[in-house]
Amino acid sequence: MCALTPFPTPKWPLVNPIGYEHNYICESSGRLEIPLDSQSPAFFTQTSNFDPCMVKKLNHNASERDRRKKVNSMYSSLRSLLPVADQTKKLSFPATVSHALKYIPELQEQVERLVRKKQELMLRLSEQGRVKRREEQQRNKSRPKGRCLNASVSVSTNRVSESEVSVQISTRKIDDRIHLSLSEILHFLGQRGFLVLNAASSESFGGMVFYSIHLQMELETACKVGSEEALSEKICALIN
Repeated sequence: MCALTPFPTPKWPLVNPIGYEHNYICESSGRLEIPLDSQSPAFFTQTSNFDPCMVKKLNHNASERDRRKKVNSMYSSLRSLLPVADQTKKLSFPATVSHALKYIPELQEQVERLVRKKQELMLRLSEQGRVKRREEQQRNKSRPKGRCLNASVSVSTNRVSESEVSVQISTRKIDDRIHLSLSEILHFLGQRGFLVLNAASSESFGGMVFYSIHLQMELETACKVGSEEALSEKICALIN
């Protein structure tokens, strides 16, 4: 038998230095540092802790959420324009657009119809206003100007010209006595700057007394007196 002899141990290096030259591990200050040689073929640099594909995907998802939110808001605004019966329905987006396209022309026709109705009403009111003004003018022309009435005295004045005025007074006797005589009225008018051109009195059955006075006044007196209504009120206040 052959004696067993140990195989010769080859002198291989324990660590392959190829690609790992100048790499070392050291521990200092409680942290682990792994420096890499920039010349090593295994060296690479990473600028972010996230995968670029993952970042791109997250950005796409965020943009898509914003887009859908805007679209939903636009459809919600469009749905609010529809009639109440359609707003309560759960309509899809295409159905919402279809209902809106159908409803908008109807709404435009309704608005135009209301505008025409408003114009007709405004025209009718304007015409009624003109008729009322004409009627008021006719009544003013037909009735005596400057009329003052109470229980016992009636005074009416009419402008004859720019400087002349006619006054009619009717009063009732009380206990066969006249409340105010014609002379007292003429005296009052003379003190106010009037010039009496003519005056007459008459009495009827039943105790009614009538005075008819034709007066002339200067421009200054006319400005002080004012309108026929103002003169009637002054004479009426004197008699009362």
